Amino acid sequence: YCRCILKQFSRSKVIPHVPQKSDCDIFFKKFEDFIPFLPPATEAYRVRRIGIETTCQDLNSKSIAVVNWRGDGTKSEVDLSDLIIPQNGMITICPRRKEGCDVVYPELFIGYGQSSFGLVENKCDDSRCCQEELDIYGARNKSLYLTSFRGFSGCSAVRTKEYTRENRSDPDSWKLLCP
Repeated sequence: YCRCILKQFSRSKVIPHVPQKSDCDIFFKKFEDFIPFLPPATEAYRVRRIGIETTCQDLNSKSIAVVNWRGDGTKSEVDLSDLIIPQNGMITICPRRKEGCDVVYPELFIGYGQSSFGLVENKCDDSRCCQEELDIYGARNKSLYLTSFRGFSGCSAVRTKEYTRENRSDPDSWKLLCP
């Protein structure tokens, strides 16, 4: 895998101050997968969302992508290029159009709750492209069942420890909340 130097996010507007890399992180905050208790409590009303948080306000997420690595060796990926990060610093990805969703991408939710997820920065030069992992829940190219992370089908996985680049792959940073 590529060992790339994290490149600074580009701004959507020209502002004199450019934050330093240590001031600017983007990471998973939660994965939700549950059926509400209130009627009609059916599969059609299942809530599935990926919550991403950033400490960078008003930045363009150019070259950032979310990857779903499934246990069968397949993957899906949604590119967040040109997505303007909302003022609150939260990005919400959903499988179908709902209020409060910034990105709708159904393919990202195949195997949801059992697949590993990565938040990556795509790096390319003249000869090759690679993906630098910014955050990960699980392990690259593996089902969650082959990692020390817990599957979250029918539950929510919520980051309970403050994100740092050192603990980005620590399963103890997460708590499973099940109804």
